[in-house]
Amino acid sequence: MSERFRNAFQTLVERSPAPPEWEELVVPAPRRSRYRGPLIAVGAAAAVLTVVGVGVWLFPGVGGVGPAAAEIDFVRVGFSQQVTLVCEGGAVSDNGGFDEATIDVYGPNADDRWRVDVTFPTGVVQSFLYEGGPGVPLRAWQRPGGGPPDFAVPFRDAGCEYPNAEGSTIFGLVGPPIHAYRIPSEFLTTARVEPRSGRRVDLLDDLEAPGLATTRADTWGDVAVTVYVWERSFLDDVGRQVTTSTEWWIDPAARRVERTVDVGEYEGLGSWRSELAVLSRDRVAVPAELFDPAGMDLVVDMSQVEEQGSVSTTTSIAPLSEPLMDGAVPAEEGDLATSDLAAVADLREGDRLYRIPAPEGRSLFVRLRPGARPLLFATACDVLTSVELPEGWVGLCTERTVDGRRQTGVFSYPEAAGG
Repeated sequence: MSERFRNAFQTLVERSPAPPEWEELVVPAPRRSRYRGPLIAVGAAAAVLTVVGVGVWLFPGVGGVGPAAAEIDFVRVGFSQQVTLVCEGGAVSDNGGFDEATIDVYGPNADDRWRVDVTFPTGVVQSFLYEGGPGVPLRAWQRPGGGPPDFAVPFRDAGCEYPNAEGSTIFGLVGPPIHAYRIPSEFLTTARVEPRSGRRVDLLDDLEAPGLATTRADTWGDVAVTVYVWERSFLDDVGRQVTTSTEWWIDPAARRVERTVDVGEYEGLGSWRSELAVLSRDRVAVPAELFDPAGMDLVVDMSQVEEQGSVSTTTSIAPLSEPLMDGAVPAEEGDLATSDLAAVADLREGDRLYRIPAPEGRSLFVRLRPGARPLLFATACDVLTSVELPEGWVGLCTERTVDGRRQTGVFSYPEAAGG
């Protein structure tokens, strides 16, 4: 993640010239997803969090807390969203899932693990476990389900579907507020340490950057907060107007979020509103089993992926050349349409970013960093592998289709090519 940037998950298209650093911590705006294979909507949504009442603590799949249980921070956050779909010239895509839930987030424990339990109105519980910090974890597990698209159910995922030469494009307006790369940890703390670099980054510091957000004083419950308001207006790459406004209600003394509200309108597609708000918070005693992945499915494993900023001392780095850079134009952070792309780019001061047009209006990106390997990346893995990766470069993508099912994650060029 950029030291200047970061804010959210292709559920929001973010075109602001200077969005905040913690992308995954922000209530997202609309995103667009393109891929081959089954048509699966990619939603956009907010954040969400944590937890319990009093007396004997019980957790999904875990017994009561014993006397040796360690105390840990938790917050319970209520999530709700509304969407009005217009879908001019297209079709409505809607999985019929829930527009509300209660999400309990615990962490971090001594092993830098975070636990999320999502409770839906029917009483169904879905659990996530993250290791190495929220946002871009080294590992993530979930239960139930064996990976996308199951993890997105029963959250509502809704948007507009448009046919293209490869199948369909879906513009998601609302969708799951958490996923394999994002939890609303900002409701516990706005600060975190990146697991690979060890750098400390802080959402509150980013929001206070000059010119990014307007502020006002308010209260949430009995907590005095500063409300940071970030408004964006831009045209997508086919000329449709998008306007969004996101509010972060932050307790500056405790450096944690109390509420987020995201509203927006996408010309010809529809409008949305999503909210996350603290219901309760505390320090609670929890059993070690709460952070044990036994019985959960591993859905993200970046522990073996090479650090993007690492320097190659043995491989020659190919220069920017044709045909790879044919038609390349300088790009900005706001041109990265998803939080996953922003996380992969990890833009820092001194980096240069280029956009390379690809078929069907899609894009490849190149990040150049002094002293590091050039990085070629894209959302769709088939787009990444449509060009030959120069010797000494790093290639990453975030969505691929295997056996007819869409997978999300961070895939290296060999994985994207089926190696």
